[in-house]
Amino acid sequence: MASKQRSDRRTGKICRRVHIAALAAALGIAGHGAALAQTAAQSSAQSPYGTTDTGNSTEPTYGQDTGTAAAPEGTDGTDLANAVPTSDDLLQAGDENADFKPNAAVERENLRQTGPDDLRLRDAEADPSGVHLGTMILRPTLSQGIQVERTRTGASKDTSVYSETQLKGVLTSDWSRHLLTVTGNGTLEKVLSGRSDEGSSANLGAELRLDLADQTTVTFNAGYDFSREDPNNDEAVDNARTQYGIHRLDAGVAVEHDVGRLRGTVGLSGSRWIYTDAELNDGTRLSLSDRDRNYGALRLRLGYEVSPALTPFVEASLGRLQYDQKRDSSGYQRSADVYAAKAGVSLDLRDKLRGELALGYTQERFDDGRLDDISAMTIDSSLGWSPHEGTDVAIGLSTSLDPTSTAGASGSVVYATNVSITQQVRDDLVATLSGETKWTRYPGLSDSNSTTYGAKAELAYGLNRYFALTGGLGYEYTQRRSSDDTETLRATIGVSAKR
Repeated sequence: MASKQRSDRRTGKICRRVHIAALAAALGIAGHGAALAQTAAQSSAQSPYGTTDTGNSTEPTYGQDTGTAAAPEGTDGTDLANAVPTSDDLLQAGDENADFKPNAAVERENLRQTGPDDLRLRDAEADPSGVHLGTMILRPTLSQGIQVERTRTGASKDTSVYSETQLKGVLTSDWSRHLLTVTGNGTLEKVLSGRSDEGSSANLGAELRLDLADQTTVTFNAGYDFSREDPNNDEAVDNARTQYGIHRLDAGVAVEHDVGRLRGTVGLSGSRWIYTDAELNDGTRLSLSDRDRNYGALRLRLGYEVSPALTPFVEASLGRLQYDQKRDSSGYQRSADVYAAKAGVSLDLRDKLRGELALGYTQERFDDGRLDDISAMTIDSSLGWSPHEGTDVAIGLSTSLDPTSTAGASGSVVYATNVSITQQVRDDLVATLSGETKWTRYPGLSDSNSTTYGAKAELAYGLNRYFALTGGLGYEYTQRRSSDDTETLRATIGVSAKR
């Protein structure tokens, strides 16, 4: 009997110990879960560049790197971290009376969609590096290379060696509201051997977007560009030792307002071109000031958001091209009125496909009755496609009216297309393959028409996160109706440094 009592007491002690251990384990698990929940909440409220205003969240821009680690996946590829049940899931589970309230950003159907202009910010947003200047982030890149160029025009051949120095940078704001972006690119070429022109160029652009309200934004932009005329271009000066330079200044403002699913935009833009003198082989200079001109345009655009991924639109513009001199050196009045209209669709499939495609019509009517009006069908597009991670495809189509200084000619219609494919071969190796075609057509002067084909292959090997070795090979062929064809082969090797 005593033995049985001792056994019962031992059994009771063991049970009490088991109960105490189970209670402690439960409390520990609960406390650990609370700590994990608190840590997760703090992590989700913090963006790579500071606190994010979750009340005004928008879709990430194309190719944006959020800076977060890869989410765990199930055996069937399901994203476990983002496996949040939807209303359809709850209904299928039989809980038709579940209290399901979607996030405010999901509930709102007319979120402002980013346009094709946001594609140019992709590199800046995807790269977490840079120099922090107060509330701004600067990402500069300096490149130095040697380029060998071999050109054949008819039976004439020439080989030149260049030293090319390039400095470019992107300055972006790190604000919770509004956005300022400044981009710059300068190229300095020095001919080491050969007789070709130096092709130095520079450009600077700035864009400020103000979010005045949930449905209204105002965008200001300004830019400057300098380039020297290509000796192989149709508008190049014959027998020139140094071709003329072109200064271009741009400015504009656009107001975008949404009403329900309607997307309305009104924009004003202006441009000015200033031409420098060309230096001839005999040492004299040829003035081209008669080509200095201004252009101003009013643009109206109306779109309807069928879905967040699809927005058809129509657009019309009215512009005035005004030359400083009433008549050019040949006695023609080249000032004109310019009309344009187009219809298209804007696409936004997040990081898979973004941009727009449009078809239209444009016409330029000159003040001089001796010059025929220029009219043409237009096709324009700017698309960014990422079929899978590490591969990016950019497709561009454009139509423009190019003025001319040829006596009796009104100008030309230029159709251009370009495609580039960038492949991340390895973490330290990037390959780029690109091609372009340009058709230049002169109404009434078919003998002056020309077609240019170009292709380029480039490799960039990263020594570390700051330095990379670069190399490229390019080919260009220009076919002309009334003069010799031109064929150019270029090879480049260099090094680049970024911060």
